[in-house]
Amino acid sequence: MFVAQWNGIGLAPSVCVRSMPPLYTDASGSWGCGASWNQHWFQLKWDERSQSLPITVKEMLPIVISAAIWGPQWHAAKQVACCCENAAVVTALSSRSCKADRRPAAQGSRLAVSDLDGTLRFYYVQGLAESTHRTYQSGMRRFYAFCDTYSIPSPFPVSECTLCYFTTFLANDMLSAQTIKTYLSAVRNMQISLGFPDPRAQAAMLRLERIQAGIRRVLATRCKKKWSRLPITPTVLEGLKKRAPTPSDSRAQLNWGDITFNHAVQPTMIKVHLSFAKCDQFGRGADIYIGLSGNVICPVAATLAITAIRGTSAGPFFRTKGGRPLQKSHFIAEVRQALAALSLSFGDYAGHSFRIGAATAAAAAGIQDSTIQTLGRWSSAAFLTHVRTPRQDLATVSAIIARIA
Repeated sequence: MFVAQWNGIGLAPSVCVRSMPPLYTDASGSWGCGASWNQHWFQLKWDERSQSLPITVKEMLPIVISAAIWGPQWHAAKQVACCCENAAVVTALSSRSCKADRRPAAQGSRLAVSDLDGTLRFYYVQGLAESTHRTYQSGMRRFYAFCDTYSIPSPFPVSECTLCYFTTFLANDMLSAQTIKTYLSAVRNMQISLGFPDPRAQAAMLRLERIQAGIRRVLATRCKKKWSRLPITPTVLEGLKKRAPTPSDSRAQLNWGDITFNHAVQPTMIKVHLSFAKCDQFGRGADIYIGLSGNVICPVAATLAITAIRGTSAGPFFRTKGGRPLQKSHFIAEVRQALAALSLSFGDYAGHSFRIGAATAAAAAGIQDSTIQTLGRWSSAAFLTHVRTPRQDLATVSAIIARIA
């Protein structure tokens, strides 16, 4: 005899054999979903009808599809670890219950609080940048692999002891101290998403802090000196200009409409509008004002030269002859090729060398720190780490002090 309604919870314990590879699933609110298991994978793009589904449903769908595809191969194990970052889905799978709240709304009210669940979760997911979500997913995959290796069936709420072992597990894989710290943040984020208290807020994790300090100390003796990017200074830039490296675009394309001249015939200043930047997490955008310098690397003259070549049609500002946007990888390759032609160590330069060079040149010119910070759109004093003081300047300090004394 079967009951009319069942909440999914049974009294008979399930047998758990942990030799089965874990299932990894993920879903995007706008694009689609996918899953991977035991070197097999699939992906699915949302159709127009599926776009309006709540994110919880979208996160559950790849799990259901995986069970339909690979379920026959799971019978021997009886149970498969499913790695999913959505708190509602994890809770539903852990409790084996996913009943909607069907209680009638209060008298005089047409809606129930549960009707806001989908929107609430959407805003919760948007609270972290897309890149942070990807990094945390990598961290959680490592954490679930650790739990699977050492037979930890229910790690949440996570304890300090578990975090200490997980940190040691990562250190044995030769991960950097910074990566380990990031992956611990991923576990903390999952714990909070599941509704458990913040592990750091409950008590000071002194043992974990000591282990992290030990890892930093040991890795400092094992690892080589950290690679330091060299600045592209105005002198280097003059050499690059002679080699005419190809300009580029980034993930957010700079378009013709983002460039504004202050005068139609003889401009002395341009305004560049950035609709996206790495440090602009909330999409506010930023306007950069660049003036006429009059030398061979004048940015206004360079912009006018590019405009004369590409014309004033809409589309990417930096593009190929076919009208396609130029790629960052192409730009870096061209710059390094030009650096090699100048007999410079091109391996010590990267895209960020331009920001480092600008900060270094501005400091050398005596520009105030507050102005450098504004020009570079730095929100803190982190820009000071970009200022590279020449060795000859450091060497003259002792003589200057001696004259004063």
